[in-house]
Amino acid sequence: MKNQIFLSVIIPTLNSENYISKTISKIVNELEKIGYTYELIIINDGSTDATKIKISELKKKYENIRSFEFIKNYGQHAAILCGIRKAKGKYLINMDDDLQNPPQEIYKLINKIEEGYDLVFANFKKKNHNVIKNIGSKFVNSISKYIFKKPSHIKISNFRIFTDEVSNKFKNMNIKSPYIAGYLLLYSNKISQIETNHDKSISAKSSYNLRKTLSLLSNIIFNHSVIPISLISITINNYSISK
Repeated sequence: MKNQIFLSVIIPTLNSENYISKTISKIVNELEKIGYTYELIIINDGSTDATKIKISELKKKYENIRSFEFIKNYGQHAAILCGIRKAKGKYLINMDDDLQNPPQEIYKLINKIEEGYDLVFANFKKKNHNVIKNIGSKFVNSISKYIFKKPSHIKISNFRIFTDEVSNKFKNMNIKSPYIAGYLLLYSNKISQIETNHDKSISAKSSYNLRKTLSLLSNIIFNHSVIPISLISITINNYSISK
């Protein structure tokens, strides 16, 4: 594509009025150092605070920002999918809005994918998640080996870079309950990871709790796998044999 943007950075956000400006400022500073053409895509996932106002201020300050508003909270994966559909970059990066994904590590992802990979995950040296999210991540990584054929040495993270060729394969699908990492794994041929730091969140309160963990696992199992059908089949067969 002629004059294509090099990098699209997709940032879903929810009730981040106290820190979204700091996050975007740091990301922009790092991208300016790297020197490639870029765009920032911010998806406001139904925030009920002043996040929308903060985003409007950021758009006046930085010309490379585009934003999209959800009228209610549809969830992080739906927000990321929206960003993917709107992205114009050769490469797409997902980042959190609370600086746990350090902007100064972006260059590592870019350098790695430029080696010829379709998808590169950040492999955190030390995770600064709460206990619930760490346990949930282990479950997600385990079931992803079975459902999405994840290579055993790869660890899924929400800080990742992938090509537009990969995202083009699924972004226009009619997806009710998306799970982005799963689609990326399914449609990528060359997958790698690179070690990065993982900082503490600058948000005063973690948005990740047991309910969200169970909801994610439920979505993966019931909407993206044949596990429920297999269990039903086994139950029916056992019932038939016992009669």
